[in-house]
Amino acid sequence: MINLVDWQNVSVLGIDVGFSQTRATTGIAVYEHASLRSLCCVKSSSRDRAGILNDGSKFDAIAIDGPILPVSAADRLKRLSESLLIGRGFNVRCKPGMSHHGFGLDLRRAAAPIANEACLLAKPASKAFGDKQIRHSIPLVEAFPNAFLGVLLDDIDYQAIGHVSRGAKFDRVYERAVVTGRIHSIFGDLGWKTLELTEAIESEALSTSRASHERRAALICLLTAACALAGNAEYVGDALGGWICLPPQRLWAPWARLALVHRRAKLQKGAAIILASDNANHAS
Repeated sequence: MINLVDWQNVSVLGIDVGFSQTRATTGIAVYEHASLRSLCCVKSSSRDRAGILNDGSKFDAIAIDGPILPVSAADRLKRLSESLLIGRGFNVRCKPGMSHHGFGLDLRRAAAPIANEACLLAKPASKAFGDKQIRHSIPLVEAFPNAFLGVLLDDIDYQAIGHVSRGAKFDRVYERAVVTGRIHSIFGDLGWKTLELTEAIESEALSTSRASHERRAALICLLTAACALAGNAEYVGDALGGWICLPPQRLWAPWARLALVHRRAKLQKGAAIILASDNANHAS
């Protein structure tokens, strides 16, 4: 369901979760009433975030770059959303970290209180959000900026990027999406004309500051929230472990569409084999 959005009169929030105790690594982007009100980085405490967000604003859509699971989910649940975006073409281009162990589990735990805070800042979800709400009736979605942009890039783009370290991958993908204009396909698809925001996206692509990484991610979270608000997104995952919100598939590069089909088929086949084995054991 595609929702016609009055972009002049909505409020959208994007948060890139950081959890450094000493540096400002949480990126925040706030779009309100046709203006990019805030684009900044803060430290990891609730008080630091409140300095930017607690001004009475209520948001029509919020996207957080961090695992968002149902409250009842097991702490070490292996998520389908993450399993679908590994292997095939995703593996060397825009795969997520697995959030049920190691660094990924730390990120999952850091994202949980931010998601809870976001619920207090949100308006009721519109019908366009469908059934992909991890928090009931709250317009909150999980962003994954690396894959959000990564699925837009074609083989030739990744050849141009070349081999880079995992920590630098998002920045190279971001820069390539900007220089090729692929990121602007999102705005066109949404019917969202906002010169201030597009200029900020292009300006961040030229920035060499340490904080630019977090600000870039926050901007892509903002775009993720906008896609959800418009009912114009592809969701990867399930109700048990939550969904990752990505651009509509019609904008994906061919390799990405094919890779998702193969991953779904492989995981479904594996699940069917396990179920058949369980049934056989039960029968015996």
